Amino acid sequence: MCAVPGDFVSSSDSHLQCAPLSGNLFHPILEGIRYIRQTPILNLLIVMVGLHCLLTMAYTSLLPQFIRDDLAADGGIYGTLMMLIGLGAIIGNLSTASISTPRGQGILYLTMAVASGLSLFALGFTYTPVLAFIVGLTVGASQAVFMAINLSFLLQRTSDEYRGRVASVNFILASGAMAFGNFLYGSLSQMIPPKMNMLTTGGSFVILVVLMLIFSPTLRSFYQKPAQPKENQMSSVM
Repeated sequence: MCAVPGDFVSSSDSHLQCAPLSGNLFHPILEGIRYIRQTPILNLLIVMVGLHCLLTMAYTSLLPQFIRDDLAADGGIYGTLMMLIGLGAIIGNLSTASISTPRGQGILYLTMAVASGLSLFALGFTYTPVLAFIVGLTVGASQAVFMAINLSFLLQRTSDEYRGRVASVNFILASGAMAFGNFLYGSLSQMIPPKMNMLTTGGSFVILVVLMLIFSPTLRSFYQKPAQPKENQMSSVM
């Protein structure tokens, strides 16, 4: 794999070279996948975005039936709810633009990961359009902020020559997971009520994030303070 800028590369790793591009249409995508697989932190971020899109963002196919059966409302509520979800996404991204420190972004990233699952879980409990509108703002904000920070983390930790390919893999995975989830959940909506689907998928994502925090030191490092260099520690003591 290619070294990420700022990483130390030993002499034993000097034989690792970046693979040249070829004329094959799918070659850049395959190279991006190979690069991600060989880079643990990118692998983790890709898994996170895949699970997020599959479990928390593939709910739009459920909304018409959810509005009709659980909110007892007409089709006009669907458009208003989608508008408020979009408004929440805009407000969420604008309000977080000023957070520039890596630790602050890491804390926000994990907070929004949990909030994405919890907000979808809460949407399943709503029983009036007004409550659904309020929760919809949170759904849109948390999901948009999570996706934006995840992409930022991916690009920051990718070497220059692989940035476009990694971004393409991220886009394909995110779009594919949402499309597959919408198809699956929509197909199952006659057997599994939309409310139960939202409760199950939203709650499952929160549980998975907590488990990954417990077992993944890499994920925990996103919110931990960076280790202080020994020279700085000695100078502060003196």
